[in-house]
Amino acid sequence: MTTTTTRPGTPAAAPPPDQRGGALRAATALAPLVSRRRSRDDAGLLTLAAVLLAVTVLLSVALPRLQARTADATVRGVVAEAGTDADVAIRLPNRDDIGAREPDPDEATLLANSASVVWGETPRTIRAVTSAPVTGVETITRTARVAGAGQVMRLVHVGSNEVGVPLVRWVEGTAPAASVWAAPVEDTGSTGPAIIDRPAPEREIQVGLAARTAEELGIDVGTRFPLTLPAPGRVVAHVTGLFEPIDATAAQWQTYDDLLAPFPAATGSKAENRVAYLLSDESLADAMAALQVTAISRLVRLPAEPEAFSERGAATVARDLSVLLATPGTYATPDGQPGIETDLPAVLDDAVDRLTAARAQASVLLVGLATVGALALVLAARLLVGRREGLLLAERARGASVASVVVRALTESVPVGLVAAATGALVAVLVVPGTEGSWLVAGLVAVVAMVAPAVASALVVRRAWTGARQPANRSDRERVARRQGARRVT
Repeated sequence: MTTTTTRPGTPAAAPPPDQRGGALRAATALAPLVSRRRSRDDAGLLTLAAVLLAVTVLLSVALPRLQARTADATVRGVVAEAGTDADVAIRLPNRDDIGAREPDPDEATLLANSASVVWGETPRTIRAVTSAPVTGVETITRTARVAGAGQVMRLVHVGSNEVGVPLVRWVEGTAPAASVWAAPVEDTGSTGPAIIDRPAPEREIQVGLAARTAEELGIDVGTRFPLTLPAPGRVVAHVTGLFEPIDATAAQWQTYDDLLAPFPAATGSKAENRVAYLLSDESLADAMAALQVTAISRLVRLPAEPEAFSERGAATVARDLSVLLATPGTYATPDGQPGIETDLPAVLDDAVDRLTAARAQASVLLVGLATVGALALVLAARLLVGRREGLLLAERARGASVASVVVRALTESVPVGLVAAATGALVAVLVVPGTEGSWLVAGLVAVVAMVAPAVASALVVRRAWTGARQPANRSDRERVARRQGARRVT
């Protein structure tokens, strides 16, 4: 007979593979059949736990999505309420030769090209929340007498980066065209050609007027009146046609409300109304050549699109806009550095601050609901295990291991938990579609629901048949029981 000795401290040899396989079979054997039979016996309690899990997962998934949707709607509402103040306006520098040269028929095209350059230089995050640029050329306001009444007037040209797209229909008269200006008289003496020093000739700028404004103020086609705008010589405006906008809600009209209707002049003004006259592409060249550089302002505006905003991207847009406002050289031109005007960063920062506080409060509510749901699922698992305590103790007495009891509990709870959690999540996605929100809380609740029955079963069978000695005296056993109860309460 051969004997083997083991040195002190030497680890015991691993069990043979056949013994390990036997332990695995003992822990998992007949688990599906036992779990199926027990599920039929406790179908009502399992159904109640599954419904509770589905409702908790539904709330855990739907509430963050509703919160994100509400936050997006809040940001969009704030931007819409800001109106044109949320637009990004780039005021282009004027050329020094304005008012001191012949009209350039490509003036509108050059402005549209500038708008395209501005659009290309705009950061992608800002382009994503604004629409294609629109252009505007406006003069400073001056008081003039038209049809016997004083009015605060200005000349305005509107357009987009697409030249040739009609914005108005002419209902009476014709669209403003380029005026024919008289050439200066030259002295052809013996010393060579020389321009006679005479007053500059009268210049005419053809303009259009909204049909509604003409009807209310009694202005007819053909009306002429002198402009009081800064100019080297005398400049006269000539109303050649009355128009109606094709789309009065288009972005081109948003900052020029006085183009479509007359408005009362400011309090204290000597005029009665505030009116803007429309310049066409052709008459824009005459205005740029006739007026001084201080009288004209060129603008490229990026209208904000409220529906394109979201709570998640609001902070990024506000940050990029703040950088753009601090470095307007991004839009620098050979004529100089433009100015950027917008209130959008302040609007977005205020909305983000308010939403941060609201999100913190909503997170407390969500965590509270999930915690209550998880605790209820734990109680349901303890109730289920309590109903089966006799069966579990009998299994343990017959030699079942704790691992086998856990495997049978998981075989039952995992499929039920997966089906209930998937049902709740599917309903939440159908009710509140989108990709917002987080699945973390719902996943944690589902894991608790699936693991709780196994843990409760393991605790029940682990306390039974442990081989621990119990005091024979009844009073000693009661004292031990009271100590364990106090420990559990603590």
